[in-house]
Amino acid sequence: MYFEMHKHSHFSMFDGFDKVNNIVAYAKELGHKAVGISDHGNACGIVQLYLECKKQGLKPLMGVEAYFQPKFVQGEKKYHLCLYAINAKGYENLCRLISEANDVNFYRTMTVDFEILSKYSEGIICTSACIAGFISQSLAQGNKKMALKAAQKFQEIFEDNFYFEIQPMKIDEEGTQEKVNTQLMSLGKKLGIKSILTTDSHFTRQEDFDSYLIMHQLGKLGAAKGQGFTMEHIEQTYKERYMHSEEEITAKFKKMHGFYPQEQLDAMDEIYEKIDMELDFSGSIPECIDFKDTAKELTRVCIQTLKDTGRFTKKYIDRAKMEIAVIKGHGLCDYFLIVREYVQWAKDHDIYVGPGRGSCGGSLATELLGITEIDALVVGTDFDRFLRADKKKMPDIDLDFENGGQVDVIDHIIEKYYGRSSKISTFGYYVSTNLINDLAKVYEISKDELPRIKSIIQAHVPQMAHFEFEDISYKEVMKDNQVRTIDKEYKHFVKHFCMLCGQVKYYGQHPSGVLVTKGDIAKWVPMMKVKGQMICSYDKYDIEAVDMVKFDVLALRTLNVIHEIERVTGDKFDRRNVDDTTNRKMYSEFSEGNTLGIFQLNKKAAQDILRNIQADTLQDVIAAISLNRPGTLKLKTHEQYASNKQEIDDTTVWYPYTKDAYGSIIYQEHVMKICKGLADMPPARVDKLMKFKFNDEERGHLKEEFMEGAKTHSGISKEVTGPLFDAMALYLFNKGHGAGYALICEWQMYHKVKHKTEFWFSTLKYEANDLKKSEFLGEASADGIVIFLPHVNYSSEYSIRSVEGEQIIQMGYNSVANVGPKAVQEIMEERKKGPFKSYDDFYDRCKSRAITSRVIDGLLEEGALEFDKKKYIRRVTTYNSSLYMRGTRKNN
Repeated sequence: MYFEMHKHSHFSMFDGFDKVNNIVAYAKELGHKAVGISDHGNACGIVQLYLECKKQGLKPLMGVEAYFQPKFVQGEKKYHLCLYAINAKGYENLCRLISEANDVNFYRTMTVDFEILSKYSEGIICTSACIAGFISQSLAQGNKKMALKAAQKFQEIFEDNFYFEIQPMKIDEEGTQEKVNTQLMSLGKKLGIKSILTTDSHFTRQEDFDSYLIMHQLGKLGAAKGQGFTMEHIEQTYKERYMHSEEEITAKFKKMHGFYPQEQLDAMDEIYEKIDMELDFSGSIPECIDFKDTAKELTRVCIQTLKDTGRFTKKYIDRAKMEIAVIKGHGLCDYFLIVREYVQWAKDHDIYVGPGRGSCGGSLATELLGITEIDALVVGTDFDRFLRADKKKMPDIDLDFENGGQVDVIDHIIEKYYGRSSKISTFGYYVSTNLINDLAKVYEISKDELPRIKSIIQAHVPQMAHFEFEDISYKEVMKDNQVRTIDKEYKHFVKHFCMLCGQVKYYGQHPSGVLVTKGDIAKWVPMMKVKGQMICSYDKYDIEAVDMVKFDVLALRTLNVIHEIERVTGDKFDRRNVDDTTNRKMYSEFSEGNTLGIFQLNKKAAQDILRNIQADTLQDVIAAISLNRPGTLKLKTHEQYASNKQEIDDTTVWYPYTKDAYGSIIYQEHVMKICKGLADMPPARVDKLMKFKFNDEERGHLKEEFMEGAKTHSGISKEVTGPLFDAMALYLFNKGHGAGYALICEWQMYHKVKHKTEFWFSTLKYEANDLKKSEFLGEASADGIVIFLPHVNYSSEYSIRSVEGEQIIQMGYNSVANVGPKAVQEIMEERKKGPFKSYDDFYDRCKSRAITSRVIDGLLEEGALEFDKKKYIRRVTTYNSSLYMRGTRKNN
């Protein structure tokens, strides 16, 4: 049989074309029973290949086209060598050899040599690769002795798992490939090394070649270094490098060599039979290194916290026991304790930690462990949304840390679990805007013309997140007359756009994801070197797909704001200690929509919802945040919530499951309860509905399943359940997510009510957007806060100081236009020697290249160089007056 082995995906950046799922689908269309990928110097796509092959019923050959030297010597020539895992041990060894080659033998690219290959050969098939392989190059250059010696060494290491690649494609007029093929087959007979057929495929379908060429031109724009080939070379050499059927490749072989390649096909039969790839990542769940009996420790902490906080009651004990049993059942005690440790480490090192976000807000156990601050029984969140006994997917504990502090937390995790942890990859993809911009450069389209092209194409292309890219149908897009005109004006522009959307554009590090494994991380994932640092080759979606443990250490600037207020005031919000007067003031502000500067509630839409529903409890704030989503806004669910709050309608069939929202459907937990209670739908099917990642056909199946289930299980007609399903088939928050956000809002509102000056000072200090900052200044002034203009004799940043016994906010001169970091630094250094006495004194003392005429003009315009106190105060008074009017007009 024949199947594609030597195949490059888009992870061979700007040299390989097409996504892994398309490669597998086309292999199946061609009748292949297996398919491999072997990207240049990386294995970023092999787990996608594994999963996609399992889905489509093909055998996967998870591989890499490695860079090879007999012995690694930095700076010397490298050759190609293909390596494929055929079983679980082979996968482990492939991960290890790629990791070691990146770590030890890295010079511009990873490099394998005979020493590394000897250590990790078990379960791996090795092939001689293309014409750029070491043996092929030796033969092409007439060095038969070197080729013989190398072939014997590979045979010694891999035994009968070493094969020669025969590629029946013309690469030049001299017949180099044909000659090398003949010599490889002859050498194979001499040594007993079998040969196989490959195409070294760089694009998928034959008709993709023109888009493949365009991709190379995109690579030459500077997005990647590319392969260093000329376009003429690529056109001549790569035209036949598409995925072939067995009939095509055998016909080409016969034409080139004069006989049928039966031996080569038999060798591929042999490889097919060797593939036995079943991977189990469940053993990768990390161990907490702090405790031997983690189940015992987790239980102890939870029970002790209930006792310490006065909640040692049957209701709390029963909920805690239930959650602990599920956690133990999934073997996740270590996971929870690892999170607990780094959260506590952050708190011990004065790094502010958020209350938790996402579905972990449904877990009482996380709160008892000190991971979150959401009491599930008080807020009314469900553990089932986070974790169930039947739920196989790993739970996510998403946590926010103050911006900047998350870097220290990530470093702590990697240091504590050294050799078992790493940052993870992220891939930048060509999406609508950046692809059109780059294609326009290739086509040399003028800047004046570009907006027209962009608007027309984008009007017919769904705006999808990069990891959810589906193929864009060229045929469908071309139904529009304007699109057809563009494709005609700029030959196949639209076709190339459709083909290249979703292609990898660059590699990077994920800013918040950390992978931790049991034992050596290189056993589980191939590591690669990015900007001098070893990181996991897979991105967060691939890690999640195989249920490996990823920790999300997120950054949230709002926490910096709160932390700064607490530092200045010495006051931290604790609901148990808030007096009734303060509580009423807080919720009066919420219900009136006075939430400028409050997380998630800054904008008019959220403020209107708060006023509409008269948000006077924490539950209302949770609801307001969750209602401010496109789907619920479209259905005007916020109006229903407000109406039901005034006069409860308990007659609907879904009311028993939505009491916490007065009968309105606004949380994923509502969907779970309704689908279970009314239709007895399996939890996995409800999960599918809540993810809101289904096409029209799937949506139809889910709707019919729900309506039929409700009719059978509860006797409810489809006239009722049809519209009910439509209300549930929206993107909804889980309540734990809304609760985590609402707690942050409550923390901020407490300080806004109790410590106005400190609240606005901190909010202004950490706001980077000038338009928002201007709006905040007006609001602060309307709140009675006095704002002093920047001055070189005061702080470079926003600060609080006392003027005639009154606390005022001093604007920092780093906020002045054109005053950059170097200018700020020089002014600060000079100010340490004593205050500036006059404009001339400032000018004489600050003469560096950083203090330009533009800097001085900016400082003069803002009053920062006004040394006459009366004039400065007059400017301040005028400024505050205008701020006040701006704020009061807004509020009225």
